[in-house]
Amino acid sequence: MAYMSKEEVKQVRENLKKAFGKRFKFSVTHYNYSGVNVKIMKGDIEDWSEYLRLKNEDLLGENEKQAQRHYTDEVKKGYFDINHYWISETWKGEAEEIFLKIWECCQVGDGYYNRNADDPAADYADFTYFVNMGVGKWNKPYVCKEKKRVAA
Repeated sequence: MAYMSKEEVKQVRENLKKAFGKRFKFSVTHYNYSGVNVKIMKGDIEDWSEYLRLKNEDLLGENEKQAQRHYTDEVKKGYFDINHYWISETWKGEAEEIFLKIWECCQVGDGYYNRNADDPAADYADFTYFVNMGVGKWNKPYVCKEKKRVAA
């Protein structure tokens, strides 16, 4: 059964502060004693949609085209979820590096996946805890802060 302690959530916050410093402001919340929500609320990236790894529309079916357009629109609104299993397939460049680093910062305690080795018939996933990642929230979208300018 998935479980995440308050101390592990605190460790996720500390890992994010170490990794990103003041570049991004995060919302890190504990939910249902089973996981952590990590949302980027403020940062120096103006348009996340520039980093989407879009597929060639000529090779997609109509439903796939519609889903791709829908996700692109969601990204432009300022709040969207990130599927941590498909970061490299969905994102490119700087965004891919940022999301992979966030995912790495969320690996605390005994780790994310802990297959039950005592039960040889266990074919189901046994997650230590759950992680929800995203940018912005539905009621408080992501905000781009001004990049610091260097005086010449």
